[in-house]
Amino acid sequence: NRGAFGQQNLQGLLNNSLNVGAATLTTQMMDADTYYRYIRLFGFGQTTGIGVQGEASGQCHFPQDWNWSPSFLATNAFGQGIAVTPLQMATAVSAIANEGVMMAPFVVAERRFSDGRIVLTPPRVLSTPIRPETAHAVAEYMANYVDQKLTAAQVPGYRIAGKTGTAQIPAEGGYDPNEVITSFIGFGPMPDPEVLILVKLDQPGVDPSVRWGTSTAAPVFKNVAERVFVLLGIPPTELRAGP
Repeated sequence: NRGAFGQQNLQGLLNNSLNVGAATLTTQMMDADTYYRYIRLFGFGQTTGIGVQGEASGQCHFPQDWNWSPSFLATNAFGQGIAVTPLQMATAVSAIANEGVMMAPFVVAERRFSDGRIVLTPPRVLSTPIRPETAHAVAEYMANYVDQKLTAAQVPGYRIAGKTGTAQIPAEGGYDPNEVITSFIGFGPMPDPEVLILVKLDQPGVDPSVRWGTSTAAPVFKNVAERVFVLLGIPPTELRAGP
């Protein structure tokens, strides 16, 4: 928006979706080897192993690739020049919600046989990309973001952690000048989340002035989360505001 927010801390970076702040972290506070090691640990650039035919691996350029350049270290930090699937993103963010442990996703929770046997799909750890204390800190940043900046994603009685996204769509010669992909990923209720939901909207049919994750995907998340918490019998963790 051509504006400036002045000096910001990590919470301000998240609250205001500051691309320059994200690029500063990767280019001035870490090196390429460290950044891309975490990209791999969080499962980007590779399939999740969910076992669904045709699963895409996304796209990420690494320093050893012939077409990588140092500029990718800055642009990848805020999601430019990297493509991930919704399943990859949900799996990666689940590590933040799960004390740093990233679990393998699956489609079938259990198999029921005619003889009465029930075989559960066993949980499987993919990796532990971050320490529990790091996961707690990032989750708190994400919860503060929803508390402070995103009324549209707030669920009465439940504290939600999450983040919006607005992505350009690749087109011949660059990016589509008119269409975007908006998203919101959130989990809750905090501080012991049980549910993670990702909402992705391709080319939302709304006025361009509100074509952002905050205006389109976040309200959908709220509607879905409200119903899911009830269906799963998850009780409220916070007092609801009075009339």
